[in-house]
Amino acid sequence: MLDRRLFDVTQLLAWGYGDADTPDIPVISQAADGQALAPQGVRQTRRLPSLGMSASSVPKAGAAQTWKDLTGGGARALAAGTTKLWLDGRRSYSLDQSVKQIGAPRRGSRA
Repeated sequence: MLDRRLFDVTQLLAWGYGDADTPDIPVISQAADGQALAPQGVRQTRRLPSLGMSASSVPKAGAAQTWKDLTGGGARALAAGTTKLWLDGRRSYSLDQSVKQIGAPRRGSRA
């Protein structure tokens, strides 16, 4: 399984993953055998062995070779061993709904 956000150029740019902003793309991989993502040039940033996952940083300069390593030379599916690959994307949070749900605005105001 591949995260479609890895190919959403508009969203990647909005999150600051453009070439002018960062030399790497952060990813999270999961392997059937619990091993970390290990193509040449990929830097592992965190390992979660109990989940069989690892967070890594893929240098854009070597992205084409990394892709070949991950897909076994094919273009449409991950090679055996790596079962899932996600973009380690950024999230923005809006508290406009959740704060009201717990009554925080009332607590903050003194009447």
